[in-house]
Amino acid sequence: MRKKISRRTRIEVILAVVAAVNLMLTALWREWIEVIFQVDPDGGSGSIERAVLIGSAVAFALFVGVAARDWRRTGLMSG
Repeated sequence: MRKKISRRTRIEVILAVVAAVNLMLTALWREWIEVIFQVDPDGGSGSIERAVLIGSAVAFALFVGVAARDWRRTGLMSG
């Protein structure tokens, strides 16, 4: 019998991927906020980029943890 992944778990995984992409984008290309939105909200200090990095890392860890918990509860991790 094939077990089904819940909609909630799918959303959590998608949000984890979005957070990971945002984390990598900000780590590799710090000026993306200025280039895309044509504003410099922190006046070149880099504080916004650090906040985005920290927020994305926290969001990624949170969504991965919650998705893993839901995944285990459904019994999908066992063979």
